[in-house]
Amino acid sequence: MDLTRRLEFRHWVAIDIAAAAAMLAIVSVRAPAGSHEMTTHTPAGAALACVAALAVASRRRWPLLALAASTAAQMAATHAGAAFTQETLLAMALATYTVARVKPALPARVALLSVLAACILASFLTPGSMRESPGFGSAPVAFVWAAAEAAFASAVWAIGRAMRSAAAYNERYAKATVQEERLRIARELHDVVAHSMSVIAVQAGAGHFLIRDRPEEAEKALAVIETTSRESLNQMRRLLDMLREERPGDLLPAPGLADLPELVDQTRRAGLEVALAITGSPRDLPAGVDLAAFRVIQEALTNVLKHSGTSHCRVSIGYQADGVTITVTDDGKGPYDGEAGHGQAGMRERVTMYGGTFQAGPRPEPGFGVEAWLPL
Repeated sequence: MDLTRRLEFRHWVAIDIAAAAAMLAIVSVRAPAGSHEMTTHTPAGAALACVAALAVASRRRWPLLALAASTAAQMAATHAGAAFTQETLLAMALATYTVARVKPALPARVALLSVLAACILASFLTPGSMRESPGFGSAPVAFVWAAAEAAFASAVWAIGRAMRSAAAYNERYAKATVQEERLRIARELHDVVAHSMSVIAVQAGAGHFLIRDRPEEAEKALAVIETTSRESLNQMRRLLDMLREERPGDLLPAPGLADLPELVDQTRRAGLEVALAITGSPRDLPAGVDLAAFRVIQEALTNVLKHSGTSHCRVSIGYQADGVTITVTDDGKGPYDGEAGHGQAGMRERVTMYGGTFQAGPRPEPGFGVEAWLPL
């Protein structure tokens, strides 16, 4: 994990306080009694450097106040020609970066314009500002220095805004990733639980009806319930392991069309006769497409069990050169109220995720149909 993600706000404040203490230590070392840098302005410069150090220490808690204090200290140091202008300039740059990093666009822009105006104003108020600067033609010394400060502040401000934009993008990306993962888990849970519980509910109802007159049939229903519940628990454990990421080596493989005969047998044991038809040349599909195809058929069979009121349905799989077509139809008379539930939404999401097409609804003849096409 990145170290910057481990640090909390209080840790960053402690770092700023340490930086401010280091600045104060530099001031105390650079301005001893009798030092070569001692001028009539050095005591005032040292005081201004202390103000800048306090701004650095408080820039995260009060960024605008820290920027105002450091900018004022830099203007005063430049105007007075005092020592320690490097320290005050560094403090102003740090405060400018912080404001650009944490404040919205309008306050950040106003803060930058204020800093640039302060730099220009300081150049006009500096004594001897009209002296020419060596190497810059007739440009005054103070103006050149002010232009350099303004460019430096603008660059630091731009870096702060770029970091803010990057952080906002990362946050949006993280939220989108979490949301996508939640939807994926919801689809998996729905597919696993809905089908298994539908089979169990049908068999439990049949067993309750047959237990007195035909106990042997009730015993078969209980056996189906036991088998289905165990398989469902295994798949639930697989999903939980995926969430915890504790034992990836123990995870069960994702189901695909190769597991379709087992699904059909399980559905038949639940009392729904399934006619399976395959056209074209079966071949290995990409893992995601294979799983999506299996889940669409599983959910469609679950809906037939729950809503159709019939004991017959047909599953057709057609392999083409550019894709695979899946059709599940029944001849029941279920409550087709036109409202798509979570199951249909999950099927549609799975299919469209891979660029396929999906449609479901009542058929012209009695019954309901689900049709999906998945590209290869």
